[in-house]
Amino acid sequence: MAPQFFVLFLVGLISTPAHAQLNLRVAASATNISIGDTISYTIIVSNSFATQLQAVQVISSFPTDATIVSAVNTYSTSGVATNSGQVVFSVPTLANGVQAQMTLQLRPAARGNFVNSMTAQAPASGVSSVTTNITASVGLPQVDLAIGVEGFPTNIVIGDAFDYTVTVTNFGPGIASGVSVQSVLPSSVKFLSVTPNFTSTFNTATRILTLNVGTITNNFAQDLIVQLQAIAAGAPNIATSVVTSDNTDTSSGNDTVTNKLTITEFVTNHVAILSVSPQKLNLLNGFIEQLVTITNLTTSTLSSVRLVVTNLTSPNSLYNPAGTNSGHPYVMLVGPLGPTNTLNVLVQLIVPGRQPIPVNYLAGEGPQLTFLPVPTGTVVPITRLAHLRTAYDASQPSARYSSVYIEFPTTAGKTYSLVFVSVVDGTNWVAAQPPFVANSTHGQFTDTGPQETGDGDRFYHVIEHQ
Repeated sequence: MAPQFFVLFLVGLISTPAHAQLNLRVAASATNISIGDTISYTIIVSNSFATQLQAVQVISSFPTDATIVSAVNTYSTSGVATNSGQVVFSVPTLANGVQAQMTLQLRPAARGNFVNSMTAQAPASGVSSVTTNITASVGLPQVDLAIGVEGFPTNIVIGDAFDYTVTVTNFGPGIASGVSVQSVLPSSVKFLSVTPNFTSTFNTATRILTLNVGTITNNFAQDLIVQLQAIAAGAPNIATSVVTSDNTDTSSGNDTVTNKLTITEFVTNHVAILSVSPQKLNLLNGFIEQLVTITNLTTSTLSSVRLVVTNLTSPNSLYNPAGTNSGHPYVMLVGPLGPTNTLNVLVQLIVPGRQPIPVNYLAGEGPQLTFLPVPTGTVVPITRLAHLRTAYDASQPSARYSSVYIEFPTTAGKTYSLVFVSVVDGTNWVAAQPPFVANSTHGQFTDTGPQETGDGDRFYHVIEHQ
């Protein structure tokens, strides 16, 4: 067999004094490790006595909960004995000037100082024993946790239930355990639920909501859908952080996300319901439909209006609601709705009995939305416009939205915007998406569009900026 060569980087080298007759040198591969890591020890015992030493032993003593990964006596291959918390290397004879080498690998099981006590002895030869302690600091496994928040609303009204997605990612290198997501909740919101259903606790004194995620493996991301409810007006910041009790997080800059939330009162005296048509069964889609006409009573333009169904009982439901307010489903009508202007809302109800049912409507001003400015420029002809709708799924009524796919010619380097006007408005154009710069002769837009239960379809223009 060809000889094997290796290079060992040694740190924490410890030697006995030069005048000792039995010399012991120990080197540890690391003095700072994480739980689960292994410490390698290189042990060399030598004889500076004038004659040969008999029955030399090197005894390694360490905490009993540590794991012995390996123990090798390269001088005397059969001279190793292991026990809980101890390894004994035996050297039958050791001549003057000769060195005997051993290697030992241990895996600590607990945090703190890990002490390995090494003793070299040869009692039969009448020489003094030599002892040295090698201490390593054992810390938590290292990970890099990061948190992200998506779908967080900016403007809501009192009573709204809203949800958003929190994503916790472990970039490693270790497995993260004892992971939790913590949010400092203002008094204007309360916690409703989390999906998946992780254990949650809420400290009323600190107002810290803790969601216990548990273990996240290396290079894995865990999504949580958090649902809150607005209960008072205000403009709070909600800070969401990821923490771990069992690891060292090597980067804290990606551990916290802060979101701004504006909560307003639901104003009912700005709009009025002018008329409500009789309910009729639409044989084409199976909905009970009712037309509600709403008008703006103010001298200002409203950015959004809500129509809330206040006494709808199971098994009846509102098709495709935008959300719930104090448990009541509502349709959100995106404006702008000018002074004294009216709009018609086609309300679609899912009624298993397919017969008219008693319902009440409450119209009010919704959250003040921020619209992108409508650019000035040239209207570009739309070459293709396709209306798409998602399939009906009774288990996910809030997920059914229409979408519109638009294609149009472009000039590379030019900037384009998609704008729309509601069918029931016809005059106030709104930018649907941020502008983009074309890099080819073909452009595309996809707009999620209005809800099917709502203020009807939209007319679209594509604008090439001046």
